[in-house]
Amino acid sequence: MFKRILTSALAALLLASSVPASLADGGEASPLVADECAPYAVADGEIAVSLGTNGNELLACFTDKFDLTLVAADGSALSPTEAIASGATVSRGGESVTAIVPGDVTGDAVINVRDAIAAMKVALGTTEGFFSSAADVNADGAANSRDVIKLMRSLVGWNETLGANRAPAEAEDAALTLYFASAMQRIAREDTSVQGAPDGAIRLAKNEIEDAHVILVSTEKKTGLTLDVGDIANAAGDVLDREIRYGYYYSTAMFNDLETIDYGNITTAYWADPYPELRGAFDIGANESRSFIVKVKTTAESAAGWYKAPVRILDGEGSELKKAELYVYVWDFAIDDSKLSYTMFNTGSSGLAGHFGPNYYDGSKWEPWYKKWYDYVLENKMNLEDLPYSLYDSRVEEYLNDDRVTSFLTQKGRLCDCWDDPGTASSLLSKYNILQQNPKWLDKAYIYTIDEPWGMSGCPYVIRQWNEAKAALGDIPFQTIVPFYNNWMSEVNMDMTEYLWDYCNCFCPDSNVFTPSADRRTRKKNPDLYPTWGYYPEDAQLEKYGSYETRYEQLRERGDKMWWYICVTPGYPHANFFNYYQGAWIRPVLWQQFRYNSDGFLYWSMTFWQVEEHSTKGISLKRTNSGDGLLLYPGDFWYEDEPLPVPSIRFEIVRDSFEDFAYLRMLEAAIGRDGALEYSNRVTTDVLHFTHEWEVVSSVRDEMGFALEGLACKVADQ
Repeated sequence: MFKRILTSALAALLLASSVPASLADGGEASPLVADECAPYAVADGEIAVSLGTNGNELLACFTDKFDLTLVAADGSALSPTEAIASGATVSRGGESVTAIVPGDVTGDAVINVRDAIAAMKVALGTTEGFFSSAADVNADGAANSRDVIKLMRSLVGWNETLGANRAPAEAEDAALTLYFASAMQRIAREDTSVQGAPDGAIRLAKNEIEDAHVILVSTEKKTGLTLDVGDIANAAGDVLDREIRYGYYYSTAMFNDLETIDYGNITTAYWADPYPELRGAFDIGANESRSFIVKVKTTAESAAGWYKAPVRILDGEGSELKKAELYVYVWDFAIDDSKLSYTMFNTGSSGLAGHFGPNYYDGSKWEPWYKKWYDYVLENKMNLEDLPYSLYDSRVEEYLNDDRVTSFLTQKGRLCDCWDDPGTASSLLSKYNILQQNPKWLDKAYIYTIDEPWGMSGCPYVIRQWNEAKAALGDIPFQTIVPFYNNWMSEVNMDMTEYLWDYCNCFCPDSNVFTPSADRRTRKKNPDLYPTWGYYPEDAQLEKYGSYETRYEQLRERGDKMWWYICVTPGYPHANFFNYYQGAWIRPVLWQQFRYNSDGFLYWSMTFWQVEEHSTKGISLKRTNSGDGLLLYPGDFWYEDEPLPVPSIRFEIVRDSFEDFAYLRMLEAAIGRDGALEYSNRVTTDVLHFTHEWEVVSSVRDEMGFALEGLACKVADQ
């Protein structure tokens, strides 16, 4: 059962106050009309909705929803984030529609034995005090013993759908089950349990990408099947762009429960990570499931409201074996690209750069292929560290002026080897002479000094690089970014931040430095607050400087940008991008970034695939280093001579996390940081404490979407 988080007073106030100016001025109310593409339709003055539907989701089924009144059966006002019970009423002017939750006969927003008893009484003719329409759980127009049996079966765990059943496919195949799950649910190929709904519903803003996760289960081996997804269209005929991709499975481990992790609850099975384009027929084995994603895209100009598309499984003859509906709701606001996180992802010399090197393509083909990868990553709200064109190429201005391009490198040194070349200084100056034409361009440019300098073996080189850059650039402002793992320098009894205080203006620590701080004695006495795992500062460091969060704010006060990063660290139990993590343990990373008020996110590589000996393709899907540094795969593993990017499911979840970050930033701008933190704190409170349940992340994110839509509507009507 989907978990719903109830009551967010702030979101309720935002939506309740969003009354169009025409009504506020005494204008005539528009008719109470249901959106014909919405998942729930009005019939005979009632609208049947599934258990767990909240007020926002119910109101979204109607056009002009912001001037609707929503009340409970007893006449009391309902919050838009509160779960709907049978008897709730939506009204406008003199018109009203009553919500019915099939099975919720008692009208308390839950379905239990009390409802089964009430359904028996309704079947015997007693309707007073009950919602008799809710007792008709098979939607045949009558409440009788068949409904009671169906309801009781659902209560004891049978796979029963309460409410109207979808008409069967033309050639319905009982061996197949088609359902929709969350993109955060990673479901093993061997797992044939149904973990979602028979129809799909996703929500997204304008200028956003969201995945519908489609799962097919079969009790028999099937070959030559096709997944057919029709146009995702609204009532006006507008169509949303989409990609259809399938999960490519390989054997790996998966942590099932971060709360009580041990080797007893790690499952080794076949899990999907790469998702190539689906370009034809597919097979499915007996007692297996197959994963697909429909990647839905909106633009800033997409019409708001409901869209829907038919989803069908066809056999080799084109006969329809299974069918479902995908519903897509577009909120009436667009993601503001200026609120995106700064990002920087390397492509790895052992990954993309090596793949496009002499073994595969001549140099003339590198640039156009790399541009396709860069543009794909950019479309998904992230930046590769190298621009598609040289700063000396006029075509680069398109990217320099794009708000989605937040960061790029002008120079990347390695233990100062770069400065031993006499041409480095003049080359750097010529680049910055171009960039200083526009302060916006300069603000996106970074010099990457040393990767993870370690104490006195690395930090002096950072100082040298700063001085060399200063000598080369003179008064031209520049930014250096320094990623570091361990902040304490025992050799000089100071932290790295103090040592480099005057020689860096963008410190970028590993996220583990934000592990809640306490001395060893306190941690030992309070294991619940300070678990034994995780990075902790030295007692001497803590005594001298306090938590790193304090250091972070000191740097921010002097005007520095503040970034952070993850890589192969931190490991369990921190959030990260590992391929043995469920999606709900990946997605909180950017929520945590918002919590620590960090401007940017660095990740060492997006394309670090492992070399497979004797492989003509040169990569391995078996040795993936737990997914560290590997979010995109090369397409020519699946498509002949087409090395286009193939996203992992983790790449999709990471993109969603960046979009969540933009939502939080937009809310922060509209209602203040404390108001935005009310949302993010329900997903994560620090790097060690975050929800492990995808339902929580999904629910809070949807609340933010409806709240931002309410704010946008309010602003538009003023």
